Amino acid sequence: MNRSMIRFLLSKLLIIEAGLLLIPLIVAFIYHEPNQNLLSISATIGILLAVGLLG
Repeated sequence: MNRSMIRFLLSKLLIIEAGLLLIPLIVAFIYHEPNQNLLSISATIGILLAVGLLG
């Protein structure tokens, strides 16, 4: 496997993981979790998307 293929697959995996983290974000919003929990999940989604879109 070459490096570009590995980078492509890892970036897609990070984007999928960010999408799957929307489920706990919605659940935390529905159950009125503290803002710190919402912020930490949102920050994780943002980081995953930023790194995933670089690839």
